[in-house]
Amino acid sequence: KKRVLKIQNARKDKQRKKAYGDLLLVAELVLRYALGAIPVLKAYESELIEEQWKARLIAEKLEVAVCLFDRLINQTERRVIQGEKVPAEEKLVSFFETHTDIIEKGNRETLFGHKLFLVGGGSGLILDCVIERGNPADSDMFKPLIERQERIFHRAPRQTSADGGFASKQNLQWAKDKGVKDVSFSKRKGISVLDMVKSNWVYKQLKNFRAGIEANISRLKRAFGLSRCNWTGWEGFRRYVWSAVVSDTPPYRAAPIDEQQRKSDDAAVSKRVVGQHRAGQGKAHHVEEAAFDPVDEYAAVPLDAVRPGLVHGLARIDVCLDLGLRETPEPDPGDLAEAQRG
Repeated sequence: KKRVLKIQNARKDKQRKKAYGDLLLVAELVLRYALGAIPVLKAYESELIEEQWKARLIAEKLEVAVCLFDRLINQTERRVIQGEKVPAEEKLVSFFETHTDIIEKGNRETLFGHKLFLVGGGSGLILDCVIERGNPADSDMFKPLIERQERIFHRAPRQTSADGGFASKQNLQWAKDKGVKDVSFSKRKGISVLDMVKSNWVYKQLKNFRAGIEANISRLKRAFGLSRCNWTGWEGFRRYVWSAVVSDTPPYRAAPIDEQQRKSDDAAVSKRVVGQHRAGQGKAHHVEEAAFDPVDEYAAVPLDAVRPGLVHGLARIDVCLDLGLRETPEPDPGDLAEAQRG
């Protein structure tokens, strides 16, 4: 603990390197102790079979810990002593949750966890959930997410509204070639509105739709604790995320609707949309009516799973791992000090 505090309080690089060197000597000594204990534990014999199995189990755990510890020592020597910039994907962030990724958010704080991508439908139902390893750019995930929707519903969505991070001219052109009529990005990034959608009115409606998805994300975080995972292991993380996503699917969203009531509701919505355009939208009303006409050959609302191809929204959540009191990672997570605190 004193060595860790000495590293944290060092004001000069020379003092910091010296403190790290002292810590590395102790770490290598501990590593040799562990390597010597493994064969002794494996050779341990007892009249009680349970005691032998306990010794074997401890030896197996030590072997895993030794591999991680050796990797951590090597990582620290490269980064601190040699001054090498270790790539984020090669860094061991957590001694306990080895699957933890470093999520870099520009000039904002560095997070430790995994990126989660969600696709939502018109009723608010979450249509798809993708948990990614590493730190992929949002723009690189746009195509895979749309392709997954195409595989699920056997056709591309008619309209898509996505976060600004997904925006790029290449993604826009690719989506148009796929048959997506309107593609809205919350941040244009040099792309004109009319290149993305048919009119400013459509762009505004799709932006409002995407804002509604943010409310769903907020509910997932507040009601189901999706902002921080406290289950252990990679499989535990996946179970935690999916339990929150599935729990956010109320039964009423998948309830069957009376056919006569559905036709009445569709007619009322269609009439309201046409009336809005006649009141002041001018020549564009035929385009807008086609873009938001609720009458569709798949119109079994509000169950999105049987009404594909309408409006889909793409969003991302950064889910942090609850490393708790065992570790407290800092913005530069490659330090040996993190494991020492554990």
